[in-house]
Amino acid sequence: QGVIGQSDTVHIANQSMGMEDVEYAIEQIQKKAEGGVKVVFVVFDQMSLPAQNSFLKTLEDVAVDTCIFLYVSRQTTLLSTVLSRVVAVELDTIVDTVADEKSKIFFSYAK
Repeated sequence: QGVIGQSDTVHIANQSMGMEDVEYAIEQIQKKAEGGVKVVFVVFDQMSLPAQNSFLKTLEDVAVDTCIFLYVSRQTTLLSTVLSRVVAVELDTIVDTVADEKSKIFFSYAK
């Protein structure tokens, strides 16, 4: 049974995720979990297309000790290739958004 150490929980949050942000996220995801389980939260409103393409390989090869949560707080255009590598959960939001808009959380894990 894995234990989550404090250094094994990573939070990356930006309104817009570009290549530099994704490179940092990938670096954090690839670090070995110290406590047995690594949890990475990536929070954004928009992610550039080059950044999404760069992130694909990481989403395809998630280590068994790692769980990645992508939280999209507003309607976002994600590539179909990204969506095909994650599980989506729709959440009602209590933040100021368009009336019909839903927040989404996507997560990826080793299968």
